[in-house]
This record gives sequence, structure tokens and C-alpha cells, in this order.
Amino acid sequence: MSFIKSLNKKNQTDQIEVTINVRLTQEEDHLLTLATQQSGYKRNELFYLLAKEYIFDDESLKEMAEESGAEFSEGLYQNCYVVNTNRVHHEEDDKFMISEGVAATFEDGYKEKMEQIKKGDLVFLYRSGEGIVAHGIASGDVLKKDHNGVPDKTYYQKLSGFVRYEKPLIASEIQRILGRNVVFMHTLFSIRDGYKLLKKD
Repeated sequence: MSFIKSLNKKNQTDQIEVTINVRLTQEEDHLLTLATQQSGYKRNELFYLLAKEYIFDDESLKEMAEESGAEFSEGLYQNCYVVNTNRVHHEEDDKFMISEGVAATFEDGYKEKMEQIKKGDLVFLYRSGEGIVAHGIASGDVLKKDHNGVPDKTYYQKLSGFVRYEKPLIASEIQRILGRNVVFMHTLFSIRDGYKLLKKD
């Protein structure tokens, strides 16, 4: 049975979070269009299901990923940052970041630091009193909006691959994983080996 014919609408694609670009010949593009018509899936969904069938579910690759773990992640992100959700001062700021999947700063002297975060950097959102509650990958584009009626006081970046944590990663666990003490008093700061926090087990 062909790959296309083996598909049905029970195949899950709603977990897709990252977009990739693929260059095709005109003939290949035509065949892909036919495949979408035959299967009922969108183009990106078809690529995801194809990769899942032959790559993501490959047990040998999963074993390699487990073994390479930290070394792979270390080379994946140039920089890692922690951004406080500002819930202590303004609960709406926390809701904005979590609901919209963004990292934001608001106060003079800190908001400009958002421009330090570059495209592809790993960003963790930290909620005071709880711990890290989400992470995502920075767009590198700093956007601005009003904050409490003050124009352009909010500096923020959209985060792709945004993941909300069901259970916050608490400070003591962060310190255990990193093997050192981490002070979370700053609004935004870099954390050189933050990629280790992605492998929380």
C-alpha cells in the first residue's frame, strides 16, 4: 500500500509547531498538489506525517537522540535567556506572555534588553514564586505596544514552538539540573547552558 493510501483522517497533525521550507521542482510541486487532493491533508501536514512515519518514529534515531542529548542541544541554540513574566507587578503582563506566546519587557532599562535576544535563541518564561512556566524560540523581531496607556512601553518578541508547562520547573530543580545556584531577581538575563532545562527528566 502506498504512503498516501495508508493515510486517514485519524492521523494527528495538530501538534505541529515548527515551520520548515522545502524547495521543490515544478513536477514535484505538481505531484504534491495531487497528493494533498487525494489525501485531504495540507502540504505541511503531509510532510509532517511522512517525516513521522520514516524519521520521528524511528527507534534507532530516538536512541541516538537520547545518547547525544545535551551535546545536540548545546549546538542548537546560540544563546539562552530567562524572561520574568512580571506577574508580581502586573498580572496582565503574565497573561499576555503566556496566552500570546511572547517574551516581553516593560520597564525602562530592561525593555531595551529585549533587543539582545536574536532569532533562534531559546527563551524561558519565569513566573516569580513558581518557576519556569513556558519556553519558545525567539523570532529576533522586537515589536512594541502600549503598556498601561504609555505608548511603546512594551517591547516583545513572538516565540515559535511555544510550550506551556503543566507543572512549573521550580528554582531548586533548575539549580539541580544546572548544578549551580541561579538568581532569578532580574527581569531578563542570559543563561549559558539553559538548553539543559529542556531535558527535565
